[in-house]
Amino acid sequence: MFVSRAHLPYDRKKVIFDALEYQPWGAQRAFHASTALHRILGAGNQSGKTFAAAREVVCQLIVPIWDKTLSGARGRRGWVVVPRYSLADPILAEIFSALDRLEYTRIGRRATLVEGEYYYSEKDHYMVTWSGAELWVKSTDEPASLHGQPLDYVLIDEAGLIPFDVYQNNIIPRLTVTGGWVAATGTFEDTDTGRWFVDFFRIGQTDNEQGIQSFSHPTIGSPYVSQDWLNQQKEMFDPDVFRARFLAIPAVGRRLMIRNFNFAEHVERDFAEYDKKLPVYLGVDPGGTYAVAAMQIKYDERIGAEVVCLFDEIYDLGGGPSTVIIEECRKRDWWFSVGRGDIVGAIDIANKESADLWARAGIPLQRRVRVNPEAGADLLCTLIHQWRFKVHPRCKYFLYEVVRYKRRQRQMGHDYAAAPPSDESNHLIKAVTYFVVTKLGWAGVRTRRKYIPGKNLWPIGA
Repeated sequence: MFVSRAHLPYDRKKVIFDALEYQPWGAQRAFHASTALHRILGAGNQSGKTFAAAREVVCQLIVPIWDKTLSGARGRRGWVVVPRYSLADPILAEIFSALDRLEYTRIGRRATLVEGEYYYSEKDHYMVTWSGAELWVKSTDEPASLHGQPLDYVLIDEAGLIPFDVYQNNIIPRLTVTGGWVAATGTFEDTDTGRWFVDFFRIGQTDNEQGIQSFSHPTIGSPYVSQDWLNQQKEMFDPDVFRARFLAIPAVGRRLMIRNFNFAEHVERDFAEYDKKLPVYLGVDPGGTYAVAAMQIKYDERIGAEVVCLFDEIYDLGGGPSTVIIEECRKRDWWFSVGRGDIVGAIDIANKESADLWARAGIPLQRRVRVNPEAGADLLCTLIHQWRFKVHPRCKYFLYEVVRYKRRQRQMGHDYAAAPPSDESNHLIKAVTYFVVTKLGWAGVRTRRKYIPGKNLWPIGA
């Protein structure tokens, strides 16, 4: 887990929390204690996410940070980012309330700050304390304003309503110099705008190499909300809506192709790691995005079955050419294990030119069957359901695709299940399915589909 250089130790925060008589409950304490670069707090309605976020900001306003470029301490600099300025009112009210309880005084003129005073401009959405800590409130309604000096932290409220482009292009670059952190809080929304918030939450539930740590903070169990009232809401709401809004569990999209992949259960660092004693199999999908999946088959004593382990990937958005991709594969430490099994791997049957280049390089990939995308996804879902597919956390592009590979949109009134798969965000998934279909066959995936034997068929089942 990558750690932010600008993090504030929890014991320093606890002193402030005690002074505020704030006792974190549920996931709040873990959220405050985390030192991850990216913190995700997926919360239920009225669970106290804004309350916790405000107290996190107050700690940053009070405790200075050591700046090696100055060889001294200075006030921390940060942003609070919201979808619209009106949505900043709740968190600002909590920040002001906490500062008042700590006997900080808000004054109307910035130039005359003395110890224990702070200034906030409603016009500029800017705060500064007597110790030099600075805070800007930013709205994604005005992307042009999301620029400026390096920051020590960014706290995003209602992150499910904020586009990923803003997160990636406007927020993260502000933290590069300082090694700062970003924390995103919100409820899970059923929109594509904040899909990244759900994706990051799922990644953060696992051991990952992206510096993401996530926490589920449901309304159920809250000491501040009537549990009887929540039970009444459960009877009124759609189950998926209730899970998202009150249990802090993201709903699975109706269009999602790989619906049963669980980051907490199917991503494993140790078990899925490359084993020098076992053969490596390749799945290759040439095209607009050139994807190579490196896999091994391991016996898992926990379930008494063999498991496909995706332990590495090559993902070229430029689409090749194959010779460059092959040379990239040769650089990997697992290369000498390729071809030691019964087959080398599999490649898209429609791309004969690329297959010939691999063959001339001494890697004769199988091109035995034409893989229907839906049948391939079915087989992958079956393996996932049987705990026979594991992914190493370094395979970030596969993890990116597995939550974005969807069916095409249908017109109003049409069933999503009847829509064909899209041809986007599926390159590594297709590379994997080329191999598993070639190796295992399609038996038992969908009974109406023709049985196609694999080279070494496992009893897959329905």
